[in-house]
Amino acid sequence: MPQPEPVIMQVPPTPTPVKGKTMWLIVGLVVVLLIIGGIYLLQSRQKVSQSSKVSPSPVATDNLEQDLNSVDVGDLETEFDAVDQDLQSL
Repeated sequence: MPQPEPVIMQVPPTPTPVKGKTMWLIVGLVVVLLIIGGIYLLQSRQKVSQSSKVSPSPVATDNLEQDLNSVDVGDLETEFDAVDQDLQSL
């Protein structure tokens, strides 16, 4: 009578803790990106505050008034009359 062959039990390989390492890697990358973003925001705000400290040069109001008075807007009444006629025809 032949002897039955012995059954060899195979032990599954133990999983390595890759999920834990991957999670820590992702968390680390997010922290680094947040730090870089914070530094960028701080520097951009400092540049804006430095540029806003520069006082604008004074503008002569006489020149502005002369420019406003020299603007030719034409005869607005005739232009509005044409618009009013178009509205009346609706």
